[in-house]
Amino acid sequence: MILQRQGHDECQLAVIAMLAGKTNKEVAIEAQKLTGCVAWIYFLTVSNREKIWATVSALCHKYGIPSLLVINAITTSTNKPDLTGKGQITIWWTDNTAHAMAFEDGLIYDPNSDTPVTWEIWSTVNVKLYYKSIKQVFVQRI
Repeated sequence: MILQRQGHDECQLAVIAMLAGKTNKEVAIEAQKLTGCVAWIYFLTVSNREKIWATVSALCHKYGIPSLLVINAITTSTNKPDLTGKGQITIWWTDNTAHAMAFEDGLIYDPNSDTPVTWEIWSTVNVKLYYKSIKQVFVQRI
């Protein structure tokens, strides 16, 4: 998997790109076509959750990967999740915001980072970086 850096609030697009073997720019252009919005961040602010997930599902379908709906994910505690295989890991913070990342064979590909890391490194560094606590972890394998 090749790490893709995200634009502002584009973690979900970057994850789709990584899992599909595309660039974040390619997926962002397709998202623009689907949504009619020039920027994903704008689409997030004017759309409801159902429209957002419908667009994510459409992008997944276009690139031949299973839907990444969080409601279909395996829910884990804040302990070390099982990151065998390949898929998406979504972190729900206690302030009810979320962050999506790709994973493959035990490594997390965070679109905010420069290199893939293990859960132990990611959770130690990023919980301090974001000044937030993890509420829940979702793992979706593809």
